[in-house]
Amino acid sequence: MAIKTRGTGGRSTRILGVGLRTLGRSVLNRLPGGDRVQRTAQYWADVGEDWARTLAELRGAAMKMGQLASQYADVLPPALAEQLRKLQRSVEPLPFSDMQPLLDAQWTPAQRKRIRSVEPVAIAAASIGQVHRAVLSNGAPVVIKLRYPGVDEAVDSDVEQLRRIIG
Repeated sequence: MAIKTRGTGGRSTRILGVGLRTLGRSVLNRLPGGDRVQRTAQYWADVGEDWARTLAELRGAAMKMGQLASQYADVLPPALAEQLRKLQRSVEPLPFSDMQPLLDAQWTPAQRKRIRSVEPVAIAAASIGQVHRAVLSNGAPVVIKLRYPGVDEAVDSDVEQLRRIIG
């Protein structure tokens, strides 16, 4: 099982697609007519929303790059920075049904025996995993952090794509 994304295409295809949409918006934004200032602000908001949505779906290193970029609000257009900031605070967790196989595959029977229950609704989600409340067999409350399925491969793929772009 791998990190799930909505829609079709691999990680590289998804990044290429958002890049091409950005290029298309840029061309349309340069057409004459209308209120240029308002149109430019809307352009950056649309570009930011598209990039934030795509990077959030991809998760892994791609999402982490968007989170890092959002910290440079002083050099980014404000509407773009605002959209990218969403990556810092509103990551949608994967359904627990996608995470359950991780527990089944990675926990030994002895480890599984120590857990009474795991809440299926995540209390937090980030670029490489999500956090769930759990209760140990002795009644002690704990939290567990689960890395997304396929996150290792996704990060490796993202780093390789970045290497190709840079060098």
